[in-house]
Amino acid sequence: QYRYPTLNVVCYPNSSWAYAGNTIGWTASVSGGSGYYYRYYWTGTDYPQSLDSRTLNVYYQNPGAKNMNVRVISSDGQVANAYCGSVYINPHIYYQQLYPYY
Repeated sequence: QYRYPTLNVVCYPNSSWAYAGNTIGWTASVSGGSGYYYRYYWTGTDYPQSLDSRTLNVYYQNPGAKNMNVRVISSDGQVANAYCGSVYINPHIYYQQLYPYY
């Protein structure tokens, strides 16, 4: 019986930080598995839903550290998980003017 290569996934953000009210893009890069079809399940801070897509754009309204994880399932049944890292969302500049000690 033919065995497909081991499924691997890595994921990463397109920036290490952003101001509140902006979007961070997350990307998953897959190797191995069947090569035909993959399902993606994203879970992370301030991201309650999951989009079945290799790329993900998340709008962050609240300041703080935000992390993301992805699980990938290949059509041959293999499963791989990855931690995508953490980004920091800074308060708006006008917010810092209103609350300088934030």
